[in-house]
Amino acid sequence: MLPQKSNRRRFRRVVFPLSVNVRCWGEGFRGRLRILSEGGMFIDTIHPPLDGTEVEVTVEVEGEAIRLDCVSRDHEPGSGMGVEFVGLREIERGRIRELIARFNS
Repeated sequence: MLPQKSNRRRFRRVVFPLSVNVRCWGEGFRGRLRILSEGGMFIDTIHPPLDGTEVEVTVEVEGEAIRLDCVSRDHEPGSGMGVEFVGLREIERGRIRELIARFNS
């Protein structure tokens, strides 16, 4: 029997069924936002960039776009990638909190 990993997450996670635009290496592609938290998100995509890659993610909700600078932290080829937000301004953090509250109710 394998030992259980402790849950070291600092933020609550919410499941999201939204499409996102991802940009890295000067190229863009679409992915599906699976999980969102105040610290980052998991994006479903077949060919995720390697860990440590800087990516720009744009989340569009009801005609409003939120552009976020991120770093890939956990890539899973054929499945997706976990990204961490970097350099979030308070306005962006507030918009993420609003999204989480809206979709968590």
